[in-house]
Amino acid sequence: PSPADIVGTKVAVSGGERETGRFDVRHAGVSESQRWGYKANFGHVQVGDSFSRSRTFMDAEGECAPPPSQCTFEYGPLPTEAAAVLDDPVSSTYGSGRVDYNFENGSVWTAEGGLSHVENEIFVTGIGRVQVNGADRPWVRTQYASDRMVLMGWYSGRRADELEGNPAAPTPPAGLPGRPCVPRDTCEGNNQTSLASGAQLLEKSDIFHVEAQANWSTADGDFLLVGGASNRWYSVDTEGTLMEDSQDDVITSAFAQAEWQLHPKWNLLVAGRFDHFSVIDDDKFAPKGALVFTPTENQSLRFTYN
Repeated sequence: PSPADIVGTKVAVSGGERETGRFDVRHAGVSESQRWGYKANFGHVQVGDSFSRSRTFMDAEGECAPPPSQCTFEYGPLPTEAAAVLDDPVSSTYGSGRVDYNFENGSVWTAEGGLSHVENEIFVTGIGRVQVNGADRPWVRTQYASDRMVLMGWYSGRRADELEGNPAAPTPPAGLPGRPCVPRDTCEGNNQTSLASGAQLLEKSDIFHVEAQANWSTADGDFLLVGGASNRWYSVDTEGTLMEDSQDDVITSAFAQAEWQLHPKWNLLVAGRFDHFSVIDDDKFAPKGALVFTPTENQSLRFTYN
């Protein structure tokens, strides 16, 4: 919501099962002229007991009291992993700020940004489960919006590229990526652990996006045309822990959509999107069409082509 919609201060504190806790504070306001609006937000969320369990017969320090049946293991038929799941809380600490300016003609300019820090979350990848020991996620966005035009740009990043401590350990098995750290608590900082190999993975990724849209309609509203273009840059660098070289890609797109009201009960929709990729030679065009019949206010029949 915009700052003008949530003027004031709000503080929220909650907790629940599985040692879940959340704290959030937000403040928003507007200037006397109502032209400027601002919002600031800060919070922390954590889950002390997640559903993820280790698939190894060793704990995170490489020890386990006999017999092996006393060691944690999520589910017997699953493949054994080299690294145990750290039992520290899964947490996210975040902060953001936003500024709006309202022009006399009704258009609005917005600028906002923020940063979050996450720890101990687990996600599944093509090389198996990966636990995020620590990662920073910066982001910024700006937009100008009027009745006939929208201009926007945004950035999103991920930083898990720190490896503090002594990464001296045996080389991971062939075909398994990363820099090993044994025990895991010797590898500090923002990084990620491949639970399959026990190796530390580094990542520095960025996405930049710019986009422009415009629309036009007839006075009676029977015809609407929307068109635009965008450019998106991707960059992923694992510093040799997963990919030998950094990967960069640019996607350039153009799109348009037209909608006609042929009859009070019949609407025709025609749209198309063109995408050009910098890393492959095969450009893509995606057409779309739809004919919508609305016999009553609460019923419609749609014929679609994609």
